Amino acid sequence: MNYGQCVHCGNDVYESDERVSLSIGVAHFTCDQEYKLSCDLEMKEFMEQEKAQAKRENKLLARLKRTLKPKVYSFIEFMFEDHRVGSVEIVRFDKVSGSKERARDWVGESVAIRYVWDDTSTDYWGDGYGGLIWIPIGQGRYLQMHVWG
Repeated sequence: MNYGQCVHCGNDVYESDERVSLSIGVAHFTCDQEYKLSCDLEMKEFMEQEKAQAKRENKLLARLKRTLKPKVYSFIEFMFEDHRVGSVEIVRFDKVSGSKERARDWVGESVAIRYVWDDTSTDYWGDGYGGLIWIPIGQGRYLQMHVWG
C-alpha cells in the first residue's frame, strides 16, 4: 500500500517502509530524523549568531555611553525603553534614508538631539509600526536602530 509521498524527500512511502505520520503528511522515518537533526543544528547556529550580535551591540552601546554626552545617550536609552529594538549599528550619512523628523516629536519633550531620520511605517490597522531610524552621534556618524512596536 502506498501512503503518499514523503514530505521531506518526495519519494513514495510504502506500507513496508518505516514511516512517521505528520500533520502535513507522511515521511520516511530516516528522512524525518535527518530533518529534525538539521533543524536542531540550524537553531544552534542561529542562537550562536544571536549571541554574537548581542555581544557586539552591547560593546557598541557601552562605548557610546562612555563617549557621548549624557544628554545624547539618554535619548538612545529612551529609544530602548520606549520601543523594541532589533539591531543597532553605526553608519555614515550615505546609508541614512527616510524623512528628517524633530526628535522631540519622538519623545514628547525637548531633548539634546534635534533631528532623527525616520524610515518607519505603520501596519494596515495603524496599531503597529516598524522600520529604521538614524540618530546623529557626531562626526558624520549615525546610530542606525531597527525599531518596532
